[in-house]
Amino acid sequence: SEKVGYQSHRLRTVGLTVTQYVYCLFCTFSLTGNYNVPHGKKNRGVSVVASYRCLVADPTEEQLFKARALGWCVEWLQGYFLVADDIMDHSLTRRGQPCWYKKDGIGMIAINDSFYLEAAIYQILKKYFRSESYYVDILELFHETTLQTVIGQGLDLLTAEDEVVDFSKFSMRRYDAIVKWKTAFYSFYLPVALALHMAGVTDVS
Repeated sequence: SEKVGYQSHRLRTVGLTVTQYVYCLFCTFSLTGNYNVPHGKKNRGVSVVASYRCLVADPTEEQLFKARALGWCVEWLQGYFLVADDIMDHSLTRRGQPCWYKKDGIGMIAINDSFYLEAAIYQILKKYFRSESYYVDILELFHETTLQTVIGQGLDLLTAEDEVVDFSKFSMRRYDAIVKWKTAFYSFYLPVALALHMAGVTDVS
């Protein structure tokens, strides 16, 4: 059953060596990624590749592979945000299935799992982009975009608190700020900016 599948790796750790324990932990992380990353519309990931194709004529397969890798990094970032957001919002479902933290055997372990989803981004970047001249630029871009989205999440949480509904906080100005900081930067700016870095466009104007 799914319950056995999600719990088994965590339960079968008694008496294991540290190396074996870490291996079991990575097995659970694999489940986390498979459940939370690939099942959305993938608009953000596709936007990286589409933007790169607009900027570079006749890209090679290697270049397209790297553009797709960056696209998947954006999707992993999205997975990280959604797992954390569902916990903070006490949501029940996401994409037509139970939120990750609502799965049997998961609960608040999902907080740590969300950290894994974010950390995986930087492992992917290190593996495929460490030798590229724009490596530091895309690292900084992911960090910057994450901070912007965290700010947007904070605005969202302060606007709609759990215990008190204060309609005076609901305004178009506040709404526009939440949309910009919580969603727009990582959904629209980040994919295009990544493609620009890959294409060697350095003129910020």
